[in-house]
Amino acid sequence: MEKLRGDAALAGSVPEKNLAYQTDSYFTDAASQHKRVLDWLQSHPLTTHQAYLELDVFHPAARVLELREQGHNIVTHWETVYTGKAKHRVASYLFHPEVSTMQGDNHVY
Repeated sequence: MEKLRGDAALAGSVPEKNLAYQTDSYFTDAASQHKRVLDWLQSHPLTTHQAYLELDVFHPAARVLELREQGHNIVTHWETVYTGKAKHRVASYLFHPEVSTMQGDNHVY
């Protein structure tokens, strides 16, 4: 078991090692999260809820923004999902393989 740092021991789960540690075959660094999101988007739309549950991406909006800044054409649609406890309005991301060249496009439709 890894030794935890100061307040992190109270919080529960921040290891002393670097932040790109591996848990259950997933790396948590941004580049690894980008790859998981893009791999998923190649064949399926992705909601923020799915990104959290299925891909272990805790801030999918940030990863999608970074992928857009890299030139990937990802559009956002909004939908309501029921999580088993409540209804939530979530983003649903769709990948379009053609590269976006429009500056300032907010990609929300």
